[in-house]
Amino acid sequence: MVNEWQAYNELILESLDNILILTDFEGHFMYASQMFLRIIGVSNYGMIAGKHYKSALAPYISSRSADSISDFMEESIRQNKPVTKQELIDFHNKGNPRLYSIKVTHLRDKQKNKAGIMAQLTDVTEIQTAIDDANRANRAKSDFLANMSHEIRTPLNAVIGMSAIARGARELSKIHYCMDKIEESSAHLLGLINDILDMSKIEAERFELSFAEFNFEKMILRIVDMVRFKFEEKWITFDAYCDPSVPYSVVCDEQRLSQVIMNLLSNAVKFTPEGGLVTLRVTLESNEDGVNTILFSVKDSGIGIDLPPEQKNRLFMPFSQADNSISRRFGGTGLGLAISKNIVNLMGGEIGVESEEGKGSSFYIIVKMKLAKKNETEEELSDNDDYTGIFNNRRILLAEDTAINREVVIALLEPTGAELETVANGLEAFNTFEQNSGNYDLILMDIHMPKMDGYEATRKIRASSLPNSKTIPIIALTANTFMEDIDRCLEVGMNDHLGKPVMVDKMMNAINRHLRQA
Repeated sequence: MVNEWQAYNELILESLDNILILTDFEGHFMYASQMFLRIIGVSNYGMIAGKHYKSALAPYISSRSADSISDFMEESIRQNKPVTKQELIDFHNKGNPRLYSIKVTHLRDKQKNKAGIMAQLTDVTEIQTAIDDANRANRAKSDFLANMSHEIRTPLNAVIGMSAIARGARELSKIHYCMDKIEESSAHLLGLINDILDMSKIEAERFELSFAEFNFEKMILRIVDMVRFKFEEKWITFDAYCDPSVPYSVVCDEQRLSQVIMNLLSNAVKFTPEGGLVTLRVTLESNEDGVNTILFSVKDSGIGIDLPPEQKNRLFMPFSQADNSISRRFGGTGLGLAISKNIVNLMGGEIGVESEEGKGSSFYIIVKMKLAKKNETEEELSDNDDYTGIFNNRRILLAEDTAINREVVIALLEPTGAELETVANGLEAFNTFEQNSGNYDLILMDIHMPKMDGYEATRKIRASSLPNSKTIPIIALTANTFMEDIDRCLEVGMNDHLGKPVMVDKMMNAINRHLRQA
């Protein structure tokens, strides 16, 4: 029975996940678990049985680790109580220590006499790494939130301040100046909010791309036009080159690809001093079976950074910058590159950077794009077009419950010559359409409205037998911009989706496209 009980106890000891060592009070091995023997590489306990732990372990662990274990043993004896500490131990002296939680406990017999010492070692490397990562992430988020307070208040202060100045100004030039600054600050604020929303979608794994055909050359020209004034403000030379062999029309998510390129260019402007140089190069790396591998590179002569491998990774982590002082010196949320990396990853592409402190940085992205089925994408209105009279004699029904939003759309569409009728909720939208269904060419439909939302109003229109009910273009005009919101709009019978705040060129192009197709 004693032998069975002893075998059972040994079975229990060998099933432990941690290392267990028993010595007599002088430090001679009485027992060592198989886990310990496997780690130090001893095949048979008999090779160390009865030996003093210092001499027995000397061939298998570093002298520093042996000294640490010895210190714990002696401290436990000296204090006459259990001692628990964490220590890096390098088994086999390979230069790759692991973090162990070590507990040393005195063993006593039934008469309370000292009988030996028990040491338990638990590998906590992964646990501690996870804790350190979580703490770093929390600190980064705390720094991010503190920084965001400044980043948001700065453009808000400009909007509020310039509004007050414009209200008291008499000179038209001064009013125009104030309005330009309000528009610029509002765009910056919108960019901050979009970054936060994009990052929240990424962390919630709700970030998706929308692939479609588009005119590649026009995308690049639009980006160049949008960023050129930023370079001119700092007297930075901006050189852009697009390989003429890049196909005219490709398939990708144009908006998100533009977002990545714009982010890289904006960073280049931010970190390049006045009189510097920034280049954008787009080259076709390969074309195989209709799949084009396109390389985008943005190189600047800015401050650059000393980038060991671990800091390269930090550049593309959310709420982080390679140097935390950068956000204080140059501003920014620390989200742009993290969002860009996620976008490029979803495209199946690659993003990277080469940089040297004081000599600038060079960011690149490599993306594969399919060749569009047709040679040219549909022509759209230019961003700089005069919209005067483009929708003459067209009747548009606008359903929007917020008065100021109705005013904005009315003002934007006024030059186009469109006849615009407005209603304040979905029920009014349906009733108005029911009374004059054959007279409208297009409907702009908000989603969240009292009495009846835009989804239900659209369903009722599509389900009715009214003239034009099945064919009239219905465009969602809403702050709901998640992919599932867009999908739901299309599912209930809408033809398109425009997010708020309203971008003039996007709204004009969408209306123009659907009026032409109707």
